[in-house]
Amino acid sequence: MPDLTCDLSLRTFIVNRARKGFKQYKDCQDITRLKNQISNTRKKLHMIENANAGNQKAALKILEAAYGLRGKVRHRLLYAYLHRNYPPDFKYPEPFAPHVPHTAPPPDLCVPIQALIIKDLDKKLEPKLPEPQFKPLHPGRKANLLWAHRSHILSFLKPPLPWEILCELETKASARPLNSASAKVRQTGGPLWHDLYDLEDEDLAHLHPFCKHRPRTHLKRKPVDLTSVTPFSAPPSPFATSTLLQFVDPDVKLTPLRERRVIPDFKVPRWKRRLYMRLLQEVPFISPRPTAKTLWNKIDYTIGRSAYAIGENLPILKTSDVGPIEDKKRKKK
Repeated sequence: MPDLTCDLSLRTFIVNRARKGFKQYKDCQDITRLKNQISNTRKKLHMIENANAGNQKAALKILEAAYGLRGKVRHRLLYAYLHRNYPPDFKYPEPFAPHVPHTAPPPDLCVPIQALIIKDLDKKLEPKLPEPQFKPLHPGRKANLLWAHRSHILSFLKPPLPWEILCELETKASARPLNSASAKVRQTGGPLWHDLYDLEDEDLAHLHPFCKHRPRTHLKRKPVDLTSVTPFSAPPSPFATSTLLQFVDPDVKLTPLRERRVIPDFKVPRWKRRLYMRLLQEVPFISPRPTAKTLWNKIDYTIGRSAYAIGENLPILKTSDVGPIEDKKRKKK
């Protein structure tokens, strides 16, 4: 089964994370901390090996980390909406208790994030605060409840990916180049890269449309035999017919009952297409495209999913073809 290293963005993400982690801990002198990092690195390496061997769960988890549905890449994608691109007249809210900074409520969210919370997560922007019977709610308690609700909502929020990355994911999920249902033709789905992000961020460098991807190594590695690693794998039976035939006549060439179908290079394997379809199922599509200048404008955003995600209906006819067909039916009547 082919591996996932043909995904240029995914391979660049893995190499960048490995190099960044090595540079971060190359001067560390704490033995306990180094042992913990080595054990964590081995776990991640085994996950990559399982994904290359065909484990769908491990492969999907790596794709989610690379394309911003979890981990550090997700935080960096949300950073452009939450901590940057504020309008010039933006003001942080005043604390509930004067001159007590820790009683200040969380600041307002931009309009695209509000649309994602309300329409995609189906949650409220503000929680329902308790109302004490005999005294007012303490300002510090009120601020803590607001901040806890905000952090709880943002932990479930998944940011929309840049439009260039969405087009790439749909292409890997078997999208045709000029299909009317694709994000490339509709020109919707997410913000353009140069509108919100830049190449200076190391955690998002693998998602840049014009990034220099890491080349594939020329070292030929042998595939990992997972049956030899598992403790309960039994050896082949000595009474197998093929084994006995080879003992009698070593020149006998055993032909398989059914030849394995060879997949051409220009076709994406089905298991890999299904992985990208499952990934697109979690990525929200937002329209119209948000930009750094329109994040705080009052725009009615619509939230949806890709037409190539699992569970979505792929339209067969174009919207421009519906009108003439209905007119022909009416004329016949």
